[in-house]
Amino acid sequence: MGEYLTINEALVILNTLRERHKELADLRDTNRNARVYGIRTDKEYVEQPTYDVKQIDKMMAALSKEIRKIDAAIKQANANTKVDHVFDETVLDAIE
Repeated sequence: MGEYLTINEALVILNTLRERHKELADLRDTNRNARVYGIRTDKEYVEQPTYDVKQIDKMMAALSKEIRKIDAAIKQANANTKVDHVFDETVLDAIE
């Protein structure tokens, strides 16, 4: 990749990564497919994962790592970037 991102682009990507991470966490938590074995009262419920839990965890770990890296880069950029604005402290004055 190697391209530089604007802060806005990085924030959009960060938001997308967080949403994907949440989707995978929800998928992992609801990753069961129940099957019923037996006749009438002698039923046995067996839940089997629909997706490979280890693969989901691996993807979540990679997303978490990328989220941390982008978040750190955004914070570093914000620390180094000056805003072209003169703050007027009189807007915070008490009402007379």
